[in-house]
Amino acid sequence: MMNSGENYTIAEFFSNDFQISIPDMQRDYCWALTHSDSNGKSLVENFINDLIEQKDIDDTLQMGLLYAYESPKNHVQLCDGQQRITTLYLALGVLYKFRENADILKLLILPAISPEIPRLQYAIRESTLTFLTDLVREVFLNNQSCEPTTSGIVNEDWYFNEYNNDPSIQNIIVAVDFMHKRFTDIEDEEPESINKLIDLLLNKVTFLYFDMVNRTYGEEQFVVLNTTGKPLTVTENIKPKLLGNLDDHINLKNKKTQLRYYADHWEEWELFFWKNKNNKHNTADKGFREFLRWIYIIEKTDLNETPKSSSKEYTESQKALSSGKYNIEAIAQNKYHILDVIQEYFETLELLKTDKQIKKKLLFTDKPLSQIQCFELLPLLLFAKAFQIKDVDNLDYRRFIF
Repeated sequence: MMNSGENYTIAEFFSNDFQISIPDMQRDYCWALTHSDSNGKSLVENFINDLIEQKDIDDTLQMGLLYAYESPKNHVQLCDGQQRITTLYLALGVLYKFRENADILKLLILPAISPEIPRLQYAIRESTLTFLTDLVREVFLNNQSCEPTTSGIVNEDWYFNEYNNDPSIQNIIVAVDFMHKRFTDIEDEEPESINKLIDLLLNKVTFLYFDMVNRTYGEEQFVVLNTTGKPLTVTENIKPKLLGNLDDHINLKNKKTQLRYYADHWEEWELFFWKNKNNKHNTADKGFREFLRWIYIIEKTDLNETPKSSSKEYTESQKALSSGKYNIEAIAQNKYHILDVIQEYFETLELLKTDKQIKKKLLFTDKPLSQIQCFELLPLLLFAKAFQIKDVDNLDYRRFIF
């Protein structure tokens, strides 16, 4: 049994007789066919490329939080984190094709129970569970099998036509195909890097584990974090990047560690945008992303820089204003600074929400704000933050509006 509130490596998470299950309340695996607004690449591509860039680090790489509960014994039911865990599991499976590493083998299957049973189990639908079992046995562990590519997998005798209608399976195939090509390039260029990547995934990637006790609490947490079963959101991909590597030992504020302090903030933000989402939205992501875009535009605006008239010469803030594409990580090099800035704007947004006219006209809309609307809201957001306005009846605030 794992202890709530402690960090675990992937090797520890997939250890002993633990079987990691994706319960039926979860959504489909979707990272391979979901693309980032910031660079147009899939979330799998960005995730794997980020890991490759970190292969030489000496310290651990904190990948955020995992919410789960154990039921029955040794069956860990994931409430949040399945996209990251599934991607890491698939990456280890593909890497096993390059290096028949005994430590990877222990993570892929349950050797003490049966070499036929993958450690990762999908209870979302029977077809996903059957496919993943065959993928591990027939592709990852079978040296005489097909290559882990799209064409190789779908042409196998064990691949059924019904798999074409399973979104999780289709995303898994695309993810495996990308990983195989990416790892092949690394093997050709620098074979030792494959060993470094394996060491990173097994021993340096860590998660902070939180025990949700049982399914009831797990479902409540799932609703807050993941809402209605749509594909995992872009902000959920940003989360581990900003919370990763935060220290879970040094006390920061309010007797909380750095990780716990900022993780609590992040959950507060997600819950706020869930409670205030537009009626046309099924998730909190669109509102949260739009809020981060506002921050990016404000923070990347240089008053000494002349706006460009040609779209080819647009400044970074102009690009975010016109196309909506941005990378919130670019507002500062320091993660703590980024998170603190988001919190400052968040507190100001909570203030603006109490202004009924502003809320009705500019907040929680069904579409991103137009440029004209941004010109109306963003100066007010910056003003209220800069002057630490605490009440919308404040005289300076009313003067600014009128």
